[in-house]
Amino acid sequence: MILPTLLLAISWLHLSFITTAEAVLVNVTVDDSLPDPLTGRPITYLPTDAWKDGVLCTDCTATVDGGSMFDRTWHDGTYFPANSNLPPTGPLNATFSFNGEIILSAFYFRLLMSSRYIGTAIYVFCAISLSITSPTGYSNMTFYIDNELVGQFERVPPGFQGAYQYNVSVYSNTTLPAGEHAFMLQNGQFGNVGNKSLTLFDYLVYSFNFQFSFGHTDTYLVIQFIHCAKGIFTSWCYCRRRDWRNCWNSDLMPTNMVPQA
Repeated sequence: MILPTLLLAISWLHLSFITTAEAVLVNVTVDDSLPDPLTGRPITYLPTDAWKDGVLCTDCTATVDGGSMFDRTWHDGTYFPANSNLPPTGPLNATFSFNGEIILSAFYFRLLMSSRYIGTAIYVFCAISLSITSPTGYSNMTFYIDNELVGQFERVPPGFQGAYQYNVSVYSNTTLPAGEHAFMLQNGQFGNVGNKSLTLFDYLVYSFNFQFSFGHTDTYLVIQFIHCAKGIFTSWCYCRRRDWRNCWNSDLMPTNMVPQA
């Protein structure tokens, strides 16, 4: 485990108990097709037959540029109301649980360390079709957090056939309280009413404060340890997302775990 390893690595420090704390703001990017690199939790899509893997879909009318999508993947979901020429789908939902508050503590030699994840924000990104038909470019998304309505995104397309807008922030919330949260993106409306609408879901980002608290005499040493631990923690989360045998051979720094100064 990373935490015991980090603590043992600095156990030679002769520390006494004076509390010191530092928080690191971390952004975690969750791709539409991969689990959370920090917790392993997936995004759940319902109804399963209404959502399509954009890369593998052979009957989707949306033909986005995969190179413009995060990790070159996306989920394509079309809501058909009762007045459409196809059977109604009912609302399409994409659900994800995130953040939480996890407290870790350990005692090694004369060092006491505690850490916890405190969720603070979430950002949701989609591609948007600018066509009126083939594919439909009308967007009608509603957002819920912990079963409470928190926002809506609606856009009528300008009619630029075959054109798309990428990396569109369709929802953001930066005032979340600490604790476990359940987020849901809903495409369409209850009761099979309204208009046909398309969602091209790309990825989401959530933020949390990774907090450390120590007991020791030398504040400078702990601050240096924090910055070292921040780098190792970032690499660890990156490697959860990739093959452990190859992750250290990458020439690129991880982009899905970004500590903020």
